[in-house]
Amino acid sequence: MPDPKPTSSNRRAAWLIVIAVVVAIGIFWAWTRSEQAAREEQAAPIPPSTEWTTAPESEGVDVRLPETPMTNVPLEGPAPAEGNTSAE
Repeated sequence: MPDPKPTSSNRRAAWLIVIAVVVAIGIFWAWTRSEQAAREEQAAPIPPSTEWTTAPESEGVDVRLPETPMTNVPLEGPAPAEGNTSAE
């Protein structure tokens, strides 16, 4: 005849099963939420990019820029004066 009192190992096994079921339900819930969010993102219309636009049909505003020659700028800045010894 089986023992009517549950032993500590039976209780431990029951708690492990309950915890495993709760974790499995939590994982399933999180997975369905992420799938639902992915479907909502796909359903939302994507606005057109403002980076690539078409030229306006009208002439627009007449802009006159000055004709300025390009000048080269040294990368390191001006050369130090020959009499300057503070750089040592």
